[in-house]
Amino acid sequence: MGMSFTSSPALRALALGLALASAAACSGKKAPPPTPTFDSLVSDPSTIAALDKAAAGCKDDSLRCYAEQQHLKRDVAADQLERVRAAYVTQCDAGSAESCYRASLVSFEGGAETALLTRACDGGFDAACANPSFDLAARAEKLPAGDERTKLERKAHALLERACKAGHSGACDEIERHGR
Repeated sequence: MGMSFTSSPALRALALGLALASAAACSGKKAPPPTPTFDSLVSDPSTIAALDKAAAGCKDDSLRCYAEQQHLKRDVAADQLERVRAAYVTQCDAGSAESCYRASLVSFEGGAETALLTRACDGGFDAACANPSFDLAARAEKLPAGDERTKLERKAHALLERACKAGHSGACDEIERHGR
């Protein structure tokens, strides 16, 4: 007969952190810190729900992500978003690729979102690779035919494939649309 334990998001995050630390200790690498859950950063249930909805939408589709981010800006107090963003940026700086991704969800200024998505993608959080791939493809389109353009197009395609394999439907649609 199996045993069942109730599990809070904080306990799941702790268990994941311990598992990552154990794996890293075996490999000799320092484990990234665990990514905090939204409910460990804010207490308002409607804010947590809005953040969770944005995170789910952004893992799946860039247009849905944009819409969810607009809802966040409209529906969640700026000080709460800033507290969440700051916590995730701290974890991102400490090496958590998923935290870079989550920080990008609530980073609305300048190129901060793109920089955080690139860090998340480079750190191995593949669902974050779609937007950097779109940026590379746009840069490639502005170049004349040649080696530099081909190099950027290949890199963009490789990032799209990573995002698609991670379940980002917008990346999969883009691959299908261009037949690559």
